[in-house]
Amino acid sequence: MTYRTVPPVLLPPPASPSSRKPERPPVQADPPLTLREYLPQAWILAQPGATFQAGWHLDCLAEHLEACSRGELHKLLITVPPRSGKSLVVSVFWPSWEWLWAPYTQWLCASYAETLATRDAVRARRLMLTPWYRGCRAIGWEFQGDQNLKQKYENTAGGHRIATSPGGTGTGEGGHRLVCDDPHNVRQGESELVRESTVQWWAETMSTRGNDPATTVEVVIQQRVHAQDLAGVLKATGEWHTLNLPMRYEQRVFPLAGEEPSEALPDPHDTCPIYADPRHLEGELLHEVRFPLEQVIALEAQLGAYAAAAQFQQRPVPRKGALFHDGLLKPLPAGFRTPDATGKSRRDRLLLVSFFDLAFSAREEADYTAAVTIGLDRQTQDAFILHAWWAHVEEVRTEDGQVDARADDERGLAGALARYVTTVRPHYVGVWKGAYTRSLATQDLVRRVITLCARGGHPVGMLAVAETIDKTTRAMLVANRGDQGMLYADRTAPWFPHYLAELLAFPRGAHDDLVDASSGALALALTLPSDHVIQGSWTNGKRPRVEDQFVRIG
Repeated sequence: MTYRTVPPVLLPPPASPSSRKPERPPVQADPPLTLREYLPQAWILAQPGATFQAGWHLDCLAEHLEACSRGELHKLLITVPPRSGKSLVVSVFWPSWEWLWAPYTQWLCASYAETLATRDAVRARRLMLTPWYRGCRAIGWEFQGDQNLKQKYENTAGGHRIATSPGGTGTGEGGHRLVCDDPHNVRQGESELVRESTVQWWAETMSTRGNDPATTVEVVIQQRVHAQDLAGVLKATGEWHTLNLPMRYEQRVFPLAGEEPSEALPDPHDTCPIYADPRHLEGELLHEVRFPLEQVIALEAQLGAYAAAAQFQQRPVPRKGALFHDGLLKPLPAGFRTPDATGKSRRDRLLLVSFFDLAFSAREEADYTAAVTIGLDRQTQDAFILHAWWAHVEEVRTEDGQVDARADDERGLAGALARYVTTVRPHYVGVWKGAYTRSLATQDLVRRVITLCARGGHPVGMLAVAETIDKTTRAMLVANRGDQGMLYADRTAPWFPHYLAELLAFPRGAHDDLVDASSGALALALTLPSDHVIQGSWTNGKRPRVEDQFVRIG
């Protein structure tokens, strides 16, 4: 893809607006030129000595911002690599362009550091003081002499611009346009305290400063830094028009899974009616002139896999994770479920182990209760991930806070777990010993699940497994099995895209419950006695032998 370079030539301004009255224009006032036309002329004034390098991504940004100005978009989330002109376009050129024809608009502009928000406010003001800009105005106005500071300035048409930051000054003010350019410092992206503080600031302070909820426009533009950064939180609401422009184009190869879009999977902006990403080839660059391939490769090596995935690809999880990648999970072999001459398939001969990673909350931001079922071929030692389940389920309680055992058995956590077991029908079920032994409530829950499974026609052996190593080391057991070519998964199942996404995100993803359940299931399956003979679901009432490191339950 090639781009043209626009020489620094200023277009002649429109006729002098001296005959026009400095009054507030109607909302549907026509701008004297489009934002796309405005960019190359304003760029060389705001960046003396610089050459404007046209690119489709700048046109795309301009079209989306114009849609905001027209009232067609009210919540716009933009994720784009650093040094791509985002701050100039969004925080300098868009506000000044809108004041050409709607100078009454009031702007509240923020960044993670108030100095950055102030820098862009000064850039915009200097641009608006140039003779070229003043000649372009559709409506004449002047800066107010008594309120013309770097952090806040006003004009005679009623408009103002205020620079602020999380915890900074000016957040008691309001505006028609609420803009946040780089809410996170990339060096603090891994700080949960700082990151959550920024998200809370937006939710409780910045987003509430709109003059009119029906017409206020909110724009957040950033490079991604973490799965739970502000962009990730806003995107998950489903309320924002998301303009995602990665450095390298990635085709939409996986469907989004379940209720949560995955941060590990590509999300190209290829179906937008405003301006879609025109790229189609895998790996095609965002701007070959600004970022040639050799430079991109060098920057990716400098950043490392995680930072490059977040800041360049706008996926705060690399496609090839720290431990897992897509190629580790082979599809189920041909004939996996086809019976042989004995009437049994390879699937029928597996030792089936389910593992629960328990959580007791229905809150969407809390950890899941997760279950993973793995089948182990005791002859080849191949492992098969056959089923995964996750949900936010809590115990049913009475008005005084006590567990309502009968109701919970029917529609609460105990009932959900028992239904999973009686549906998948594993030979063993495991839970982590630490979670089981430190809580009487957990012990009661597990015992009720055992009872419900027996009532449902599938009595099952349940074991509490000791956590002798940390989560990451436990997960290596699964990853190593994949590296050896001995790990398979039902890749056609509806749960697989979500499951794969969590594996790729580990250990920096928002959730790791399915990963930990997988580790537990495989560890339990591999550690069971080698002379164990599967006898259905122990309908004969005999349990297989268990090594001493496990705690028998029930």
